Amino acid sequence: MPIDNERTFDLLVENAMGFMKRSLADLSKPEDGLKYAVINFYTAIELFLKARILKEHWTLIVSPSKASLSMNKFLVGDFKSVSFEEIKDRLKETLNTPLKKDVVANIDKVRQHRNKMVHFYHPDYKNEKDEIIADQMEAWHDLNRLLIGDWKDVFSEHFSDINEMHNQLKTKYKPYRARYYKEQYDKIKGTLTNAEKCSYCGYEAVTKEIINITKDISLIEYRCRICRDYSVELQASCPHCRKTIIIPELYDNFVCPKCDKQISYNDIVNEISPPSYDHHDLYSGDYYGCSSCGHTDSVVPMDDGNYFCTCCFSIYDSMDTCEWCGQTSNAVGEYSGLEGCDFCDGNPEWNDLSS
Repeated sequence: MPIDNERTFDLLVENAMGFMKRSLADLSKPEDGLKYAVINFYTAIELFLKARILKEHWTLIVSPSKASLSMNKFLVGDFKSVSFEEIKDRLKETLNTPLKKDVVANIDKVRQHRNKMVHFYHPDYKNEKDEIIADQMEAWHDLNRLLIGDWKDVFSEHFSDINEMHNQLKTKYKPYRARYYKEQYDKIKGTLTNAEKCSYCGYEAVTKEIINITKDISLIEYRCRICRDYSVELQASCPHCRKTIIIPELYDNFVCPKCDKQISYNDIVNEISPPSYDHHDLYSGDYYGCSSCGHTDSVVPMDDGNYFCTCCFSIYDSMDTCEWCGQTSNAVGEYSGLEGCDFCDGNPEWNDLSS
């Protein structure tokens, strides 16, 4: 019997919703309610991620093994599904939609809470309830932005349920998160100067760091010291009207919002890069990979010897070339000829020996 991928996707999303609802219900229970709330919450997060890769093809959620894939076993659930690490790899390598590092870090905090409870024990989880729930809210905040943002075309049929779940989570978690955030704010408020209000948690705890790339281009990083929300933007002077504009993503030509004239991607890159950099058009010259956003051709050299990602605006001090796949990036280890890099799996014979 052939696999109905659309139906399987819908069932997987419904299962994720079910675990999330159970997590909310468990939170109100005494004794070990928090423990099961965490376990069910992380299960839901992982199921949403699995649904995203299953949407492309059912084989993507099956963990690789020497045994051949069996459609019959898949239909009855008799298979080992992918781990979080494997999900990350497939989102990046197969779907070209890599999870950002801060998103991975937030989800991983919940995963670690869950692992302690399932595989060992969590000695202080009852005393850390507010912090654990705050960690869960950060993970959901990141996932929700993906579901209704970057992945909106995939999950659009479930927007109503996702939005309802989002509102339930905000209502249920609000008192726990509020207490934890207030505790954190009380600890650091005396150290904050010229802080801006965070659009997510509401505290005036956003610090701004300006990194001058050139005399006309600056990178501005915004970090909330309470909820850890992070954003970055590039400021530049329009070459036509000379007014300061914000560039959300420098990966193609764009229009100046002040004078409505087109600005060439090449003009900005040439200003960032040294005069010796051979850059004629969008896909010529030396382009390098960025492990933070997963693009293979978004990094260009800077005049000061560093390297700048034109997509996520990360800055690196060095680039190396993978001895296995030939990709130049910031994420190449000493033994890349065997282990590969962030953009390849390395020598398959080495992987067989190390597994």
